[in-house]
Amino acid sequence: MTVRPRILLAAADNRQRRRLRVLFEAHGYYVQATATEEEALHALDVSVPQIVVHAPSAEPVGPAPPGGESRAKADAAFTARLRAATSAALIVLTATPGETPVIDALAAGADDAIAPPHARGEVIARLELAMRRVRRTPERRLHVCGDLVLDVEARELTIGDKHVVLTRLEYRLLEELVIASGHLVAHDDLLTRVWGPAHRGRLQYLRVYIGRLRQKIEQAGARVPITNVPGLGYRLEREPGNASTAPVSATSPSANANGNAPTSAVSPTANASVK
Repeated sequence: MTVRPRILLAAADNRQRRRLRVLFEAHGYYVQATATEEEALHALDVSVPQIVVHAPSAEPVGPAPPGGESRAKADAAFTARLRAATSAALIVLTATPGETPVIDALAAGADDAIAPPHARGEVIARLELAMRRVRRTPERRLHVCGDLVLDVEARELTIGDKHVVLTRLEYRLLEELVIASGHLVAHDDLLTRVWGPAHRGRLQYLRVYIGRLRQKIEQAGARVPITNVPGLGYRLEREPGNASTAPVSATSPSANANGNAPTSAVSPTANASVK
């Protein structure tokens, strides 16, 4: 079982963000693109990418940094916040040329930094280098049940070629059902394990969250395997012989593996700039 490598892209400039997303997707990555610091930090609260790419804009975007802080210092401060929020490989595409922005990015916690003009071939080569380092880390564990693949460490659900974004409680509830796939899990057992003992008997919690899970699974194009046994609990149905927990490694970025967003039909020129 292979999982498409995941990148969180933090880029305020709309055009740069689109170009980088197309480039990364064309080389086999799943990309979650964010436009603001708040969006990027929130994304790190609910997902675990293998690589974070921070691409500050060369032109002013949004309000000026507070307190008269220079934009370069604000970019380095955001890099430091990203570093504090994740242990993923962190790559910065600096906004201005020269070694000083690269040094500032590395000092702020980046694992790698690339100065303009950000040649596409070099950017992809640096991503592949980061992925080689990622693949040296211990293998991840997956719960597999039919079309549903639950990544334990990343707290992510994959259905076919789509990543399904789950909240913390949605993930915990689905994890309990997947682990017990094929077996009934009592209402109070689910409430205790997911919400805590004080929530025993609060069946409305289960109805709401099971409804959300069913909707997200349906939207991903899969059959909803969650069965309600009235008065007793819920069961995640499984196909015979198709439920397991297995370690996997992230696939090579250049491989044509499953992922969420469709790839570009035309691969960008390797030695072109992304700006």
